[in-house]
Amino acid sequence: MKLTAFLSALLLAITLPAPEKSADLPTTMSERGKLLFSDDFAGDAPKPEWGQLKGKWAVASGALRGTEVETDNHPAVTRNRFDYRNAVFQFTFKLDGCKTASLSLNNQEGHVGRVIITTKDFTVQRDKPNKKTDAKAAKLDTKEAKLGDGQWHTFVVEVVGDRMLAKLDDQIVAFGENAGLDVEKKDFGFTVAGSSLLVKSVRVWEATPKKDFDKKKLVATRN
Repeated sequence: MKLTAFLSALLLAITLPAPEKSADLPTTMSERGKLLFSDDFAGDAPKPEWGQLKGKWAVASGALRGTEVETDNHPAVTRNRFDYRNAVFQFTFKLDGCKTASLSLNNQEGHVGRVIITTKDFTVQRDKPNKKTDAKAAKLDTKEAKLGDGQWHTFVVEVVGDRMLAKLDDQIVAFGENAGLDVEKKDFGFTVAGSSLLVKSVRVWEATPKKDFDKKKLVATRN
């Protein structure tokens, strides 16, 4: 009986399809370089690289689920630590009841910048690094988007020098510039206010500027 159950479980594991991997969407102002990190959440728990600082984080059906815990009195936070300066991030996500979520970029002094995601829009922002600094947060660009529709969406986020660009589903672009973005960075991660955010197919590459990137054209034509 035990042998039969074992063989059935083994057969199921062999025949189950691997989690779907999103195709690499086009970049706008940078070229992808070396792959720095990739996670398709194929296991049954987050990889050790995902440091859980607040909230509850779990893996199921090829996705990372982040949920705020009320007693934390703080949004759920997970961070993945490695050194970089310029990078391309791509991830697929679904708002599954949460109020607000973000892709957060940080360094040793604190917060650097983020893409804030709500049910109705997304924002590229330069963050206030920490409570002690006089620097203030600056919202660089906000674009309307129906993100509370229960569907999966994909972001490509490019951070090169003092520029940050977030492109949703290869269509809607938010773009901004701020000198505070042009620093060495130590980690990236996700934040979630409420319940829950689902994330899958996370990839991060080194980035170099595109020689033919035309900022004036982007500003003139983006949605």
